[in-house]
Amino acid sequence: MFGELSKLASENGWDLQGNADRGRFSGLGGALLGHYEVRGNDLSIVIESKPLIAPWSMIENKLDSYFG
Repeated sequence: MFGELSKLASENGWDLQGNADRGRFSGLGGALLGHYEVRGNDLSIVIESKPLIAPWSMIENKLDSYFG
């Protein structure tokens, strides 16, 4: 699954660095930064910074489209 997600991220202009357990990502031209960690069946995503003009709902919807 990680390989598919990495490919999807790259195709959509996101940089994903890490492995199936944990890693970092950036998007929106590097303006959105975060990290993720997988524990069992749970995925934790932490957004470290985002553009002020990007509403949280937009970021949540984009992430949901990848993982939903």
